[in-house]
Amino acid sequence: MEHDATQQTLGLAAMRIGERIADRYEVRGWIGEGGMGAVYRVHDREIDEEIALKVLRPALAATPEALVRFRREVKLARRVTHPNVARTYDLGEHGGMRFLTMELIDGKPLRGPLGVADALRIAWEVAQGLAAAHAVGVVHRDLKPDNILIAGDRVYLTDFGIAQSDNKDDALRTTGNVIGTPAYIAPEQLEGGSVDGRADVYALGVVVYELLAGQLPFVGETAGSIALARLTRDPVPLHKIAQVPDGVSRLVMDALARKKEQRPDAHSLVARLAKLRGGAPTHDSGLLSTIPIEAIASQRTLRIARPDADAATRVLADDLATAIRDALVKAPNVRVVDDAPEETIESTVRAANQRVRVRLRIVDSRGEAVWAERVEGSLAEPFELEDTVSELVVDAIRTRTTRVSGPQGALRERYDQARALMLGGPAKARDAIAMLEAMLREEPDNAWVASLLAVGVTRLGLQTGADDASLFARAEELALRALDRDPSNGQGYYAIAVVRSVKGEHAEAIAASREALRRAPLLAEPHFLIGRVLGWTGRVAEALQRVDLSIRLDPRSTDGREEKVRLLALTGEREAARRELAELDRMYVQGGVLPRLRLMSWWQDPRLAIEALDIMRAHPTGASWQLAQPTLEAYVRGDLPAMLAIGRETIKQLTGDRVFPRHRAHMFELAVELFLVAGGRDDALEILDELGRMKAFLNLMWLDRCPNLAEVRDHAVFAQTRAATAERVARLFE
Repeated sequence: MEHDATQQTLGLAAMRIGERIADRYEVRGWIGEGGMGAVYRVHDREIDEEIALKVLRPALAATPEALVRFRREVKLARRVTHPNVARTYDLGEHGGMRFLTMELIDGKPLRGPLGVADALRIAWEVAQGLAAAHAVGVVHRDLKPDNILIAGDRVYLTDFGIAQSDNKDDALRTTGNVIGTPAYIAPEQLEGGSVDGRADVYALGVVVYELLAGQLPFVGETAGSIALARLTRDPVPLHKIAQVPDGVSRLVMDALARKKEQRPDAHSLVARLAKLRGGAPTHDSGLLSTIPIEAIASQRTLRIARPDADAATRVLADDLATAIRDALVKAPNVRVVDDAPEETIESTVRAANQRVRVRLRIVDSRGEAVWAERVEGSLAEPFELEDTVSELVVDAIRTRTTRVSGPQGALRERYDQARALMLGGPAKARDAIAMLEAMLREEPDNAWVASLLAVGVTRLGLQTGADDASLFARAEELALRALDRDPSNGQGYYAIAVVRSVKGEHAEAIAASREALRRAPLLAEPHFLIGRVLGWTGRVAEALQRVDLSIRLDPRSTDGREEKVRLLALTGEREAARRELAELDRMYVQGGVLPRLRLMSWWQDPRLAIEALDIMRAHPTGASWQLAQPTLEAYVRGDLPAMLAIGRETIKQLTGDRVFPRHRAHMFELAVELFLVAGGRDDALEILDELGRMKAFLNLMWLDRCPNLAEVRDHAVFAQTRAATAERVARLFE
């Protein structure tokens, strides 16, 4: 919060609002005060922008040593260029007063306590800024919460006011003087010893400890007693006073090692934090270009035994065996053989009074039954019986081949029920969450239950508008704890990937998806997520291949079908898109609403809008897309001015500041399309401009292929948005 610039600052003559400095900078407000001086918000009249201006205390400026250090601050800070470091611009003088100008960050100082997920994200971003500084020989030496600003979804490291070069030949290298904030400085700083970047790592360890524990690692009545404790003993391990994963506690305690030789450097810290957060570092080389589809495991071999049947059902039994064989052709990682099978499918068919009973078993190579089921039907409906039997067998085989993807024992059936419930709307997602929470109370250390609960919480958050930060924070914390219990848990990495994707951290989402597939190659969801990003980047063939694979691995999931509708429609495959939409309706009728909103505007087909309205009215779910109903009603009745007016209000609700970045970008895409349908070209261009500035927006394919955008593709705003998006896409392939 800014203060009145007319107030008197400690040791500094106050500058008044409107006062002009160096005939260039006009004072707009007072921001704060640090050890070396006061910071003001000023307007730079030369470039017509607001920046920060830091004034050195007169007492310090009076000494040659302070002036040398002040010049050095600018020289060192200008070496550091990184998104997580506030930029320093220039050094100046006004009426005997020394000042420097800096990037103005509209943020607030870091304050805790925080949950594990948020604390790790902030630490990871700060560590990246420190690594960039250390790489050019700059040590901060006064890292503390006040020098870490949170501005929206970005973390900034500020105030290199007492930074020093770690060059051993630097004449200004300080030894024997304690510089920094006592609560956060490293033991070697307290002792006046040689300082390098590992002192910043120690300070970051203190910051994270405080964020998670709600207290500093060392407490005492005086600064001296706190300093003495730091020099003579280690702090209480973090996991003993805060509920954090063991891996997080180990990292923080490593950063707080008394001897700097035992601490990780900032670059190692970045990698370890990235791993704890569920993926590789952001700029992993060739992130999207090195995900082989061949990651799928080797095929399982099956034999279909000759059915046991009486004379009345012999033909039906043979037909059922053929139906099972044909269905298994579509099943992933399954090959039907005659010799040396891993498992055998056995069936018995009996009929009485037009009723038929089919008994099915899967027997392993030792002759032990590993699965059994019974199906009843009518001899008058043989086709329905074929479908039921073949679907049941394929589902059983899929469960067998992906048995690692879930808990074993008594929890398995309830786990599978909860997983199936998640595919519905918010009400069913809540039921699934309640089931999983009960299971987790029974087995608190079950990583698979915790990770599926994380997925369910995330799905609920997305369905209800992606504006409840507590849901996504809880999901991430559940996933991190699941991975800490069982690092082989592929689903835990997928849960992390979803949260990263929602936050618009696409590189991290892809990295976490890759980690998921390393551990569980048959897990459908990471393949879908990768396919979706490939589609955004315009790699359509690869995207369709990946999405098709996700559908094969889990035909019950609606995500892959919805994405396939979009990909086919944007590439002109209308009939194929309609077929996929019909399949989506068959699986989950409410799942067809959002695809219809896209196809309605792309194809200018009011029938699709009517169908979407019918679904909304017949199956209200409470999902965020219900808010589109009044806009659709205006479109159906041909009232385009009303559609435009209602759409403006709706988009405000769906894209507010609380909405998470990726969901916000998706809603903006829909808004652009509907505004262009309604004749709101200026509204559409305004949103396109916003999309161009969003790091969460990667949809180059939509920009290039969406038919609605034809009328704005020659506009400068579109060109700028496309260029910015293409640059973000290119980073994924570096």
